[in-house]
Order: sequence, then structure tokens, then C-alpha cells
Amino acid sequence: MRKEIEIPSGIEAKMEGTTLVLKGKRGTSKKLFDNPFVSVKLNGSKVTLESKNDKRKSKRVVNTFAAHLTNMVTGVTKGYSYKLQVAQTHFPVKIAHKGDKVIIENFVGEKDTREVEIRPGVKVEIKGKEIFLSGADKDDVGNAASGLEMATRIRHKDRRTFQDGIFIIKKGMTIDD
Repeated sequence: MRKEIEIPSGIEAKMEGTTLVLKGKRGTSKKLFDNPFVSVKLNGSKVTLESKNDKRKSKRVVNTFAAHLTNMVTGVTKGYSYKLQVAQTHFPVKIAHKGDKVIIENFVGEKDTREVEIRPGVKVEIKGKEIFLSGADKDDVGNAASGLEMATRIRHKDRRTFQDGIFIIKKGMTIDD
């Protein structure tokens, strides 16, 4: 099986070993395309995905790589963003962004702070009780959003009473100019 995907103009593409790097107006996106069944080649402005055989597993890998490549192109041209909301019922939660971490203080009255590491390339904006995450790499932005949601997961308490946390409201939105 063979698929060719056209890289739009305005995007700089290069292969570094088995890693494809795309640079566009919204940032840079890198993805490792290393698989024994599929070869990835960059020819000018086309990326060729070719399987060594026509088995089902190889076809699945080709289609998965094609989806990743499409997400990379969308990320460097339009970008991805997530919107999260801080819900608090009992204790006032303080959220701060310092360096590559988001710090959550006084969650459910705890004295310890919770920290979530944010990958490079993800922009964090905190406006009141809303958190906006944006970036060119869909995986990085999604992992930051899920990390914030998981950091405020409540255990050993009744969820009907303690409804505090950080929750994803809108995800995967593309940014339009």
C-alpha cells in the first residue's frame, strides 16, 4: 500500500532520520515515524508512506501515519486549543503558571500543592477560572489538558459532594485567523 500526502506551501518540512519536522506559522511539530512495516520518505513537498507488504497490519500503520501527518499539518497552520474550567464548591483554588509548570494550590483544602508539567510549545493562559491551552502539536496540547484534569481527580471522597476539579469544556478546536 502506498499513500502520498501533499504538504501545503508555507510549511517547511524536513526528515531527521525517522523523525519528520514541520515548521509553520503556528509553530513546530515533530513526530517519530519509526516502524518496521512502513517507510516514510520526503520528496520535495510530498510525504510518501509505503508499506513493505499488503497485510492488514501494514495498511493500518500507513493509515495511522497519514492521520498523524494530517494532524501535524493542521497544527502548524491553524493550531490546536483546549479550554478548561476550574470548578470549586468548598475551598477557593489558586492556579498559577510558572515556567513549564501549572501549580494548583488549596485544592479541596489540601496544604500540599499539585504541579503539572507542560511540554515545550504549549502556551498556557489563565483568565479567572478558565484555562486556555494552545499549541501546534495536538498530542502536547491534549496531554497538558488531560494532565490538569487528572491532577485534580478526587479519590477517597464522595463525588456527589466534592465536585471540585479542573474539567475540559472544549477540546481540539482549531484557531482561525
